[in-house]
Amino acid sequence: MDLGYKVIFLALVLSQFAEGLFFFVTPFYLTSQGISLLDIGIIFTVAALAMVLLRILLGAYTDIRGRKLVFASSFLIQVVSSSSFPFVRNVMDTTPVKILYDLGVSIRGSLKSTIFFESTQKIYGKIIAWVDGAEHLMLASVSFTAAFILSMLGYAGSYFLMAVFQFVPFIIVMAAYKEKSSTSKSIRVSIKEMYNLSLKRNMWVIMFATMLGLTGVRLSHGFAEPLYFQAKYKLDATQIGLIIGLHRLSLALPLLFVGTIMHKLDVKKAFILSTVAMSLFLFTMGLVDNIFIALPLWLLHDVFGGSVFLPSTQILTQLNARDGKRGMHACMHAQWICYQDW
Repeated sequence: MDLGYKVIFLALVLSQFAEGLFFFVTPFYLTSQGISLLDIGIIFTVAALAMVLLRILLGAYTDIRGRKLVFASSFLIQVVSSSSFPFVRNVMDTTPVKILYDLGVSIRGSLKSTIFFESTQKIYGKIIAWVDGAEHLMLASVSFTAAFILSMLGYAGSYFLMAVFQFVPFIIVMAAYKEKSSTSKSIRVSIKEMYNLSLKRNMWVIMFATMLGLTGVRLSHGFAEPLYFQAKYKLDATQIGLIIGLHRLSLALPLLFVGTIMHKLDVKKAFILSTVAMSLFLFTMGLVDNIFIALPLWLLHDVFGGSVFLPSTQILTQLNARDGKRGMHACMHAQWICYQDW
């Protein structure tokens, strides 16, 4: 990768410090404010629904005007969101703040895949697996220390620390990333064209298959993960942080290995087999009440499933997106799978 894409890589990895801390702190913070699990679900649902318009619109915008400003802004709106979280007290307060946070995550995730594909098509499978692996290594390191950070800084301090680690990548991208793609200020972003669903047949298949495959993953991950381990196994915050750290590590290390062999794999078969592996491990774990048996099963779903599923999904999406609409199609694909947040 040239310097520009190393800048993107550095910004992504730094931002994962905030992501990991947010993932750990937020469920506990919301429940500490008396917000029930059902209300948390409502918040996440409304935030997911808000992405329907915003994500695809911004993806279409980047195809015309370029990706740098929107990509960099994804960090900045999360600075605003993280700085606002210590002041939320109920569902009405939390929902708009969560919408901002989700917008940053979703846009950045979609554009990340597109930016790297456009610059490294011949070795895209290797690059995207390594980028995802490095991001999850940062997530793992934060998860191992999240309980300590929370105990030292409290909720407000933790959220303000997140804001710092989201502001630094914004500055890095705006100052050091030089976008090479041409932009056209004469072309308008048409709402009609934005929702033109003339996708390739394969893209429809990929979106539908991914939507089904991620249903179980979404139900068992996200805000439900730390609360699940707390409720079912009576674990404390430190123990849950350790499990989440191991979870991230069980995805990060295999991703780095998969990056070295991705070009040798049949991507379609890899996608199918990894989906089956994730499903089997998650299903089996649901039948186990002993934490010492359940934990290895939980970790193996990423070792044999997620580490292959994640890059293969992105590769299939980029290969089947239309040139000139790659940003919109990547966002549209991500939009279809966000329904599980509801």
